[in-house]
Amino acid sequence: MRKNNGFTAPEFLFIVFMIIVITIVLIYSYNKYTKKLKEEPKPIIIKLWNVCEQYHQQTGVWITDLDRLLEQIEVEREFLDRWELQIIDNPPQKIMAISTKKMELGKGIRIIYDIRTKKWSEVKSGDRNQETGVRRQKSGDRNQETGVRRKKCPIKFSFISAVHLV
Repeated sequence: MRKNNGFTAPEFLFIVFMIIVITIVLIYSYNKYTKKLKEEPKPIIIKLWNVCEQYHQQTGVWITDLDRLLEQIEVEREFLDRWELQIIDNPPQKIMAISTKKMELGKGIRIIYDIRTKKWSEVKSGDRNQETGVRRQKSGDRNQETGVRRKKCPIKFSFISAVHLV
């Protein structure tokens, strides 16, 4: 009679394999879900730009009042709870959607449509200063007082080299 002391090697490998497969499926599903959420404002932004452009062609004036623009297109209230829309400059240069607290991915994700280049960009909340929109620099790149780029030391020091010095 054999004692049951736990899993055999094949059983253990099977369990590890199943955990890996489940993890891969979950990561794939999460990435697909987040991509879908980030795509949500793009059709609304395009509709806003089309209405803005049509208004300009009819009147010769650029409309940047979001309330007037949103009246002309159908936008769900839930969308406006999750995304804050902004038109940048007059005439419009960019249209931006900024995620709010009610967004599942969190506050501060910016989906930007550049009207001149017709390209999309995404900026996460940690990448830019919230008030100015200026990209943050890594603190190690430049001296905070002078703004001069720091040079990296060409000599690498490790524990092994310290032992050889002694």
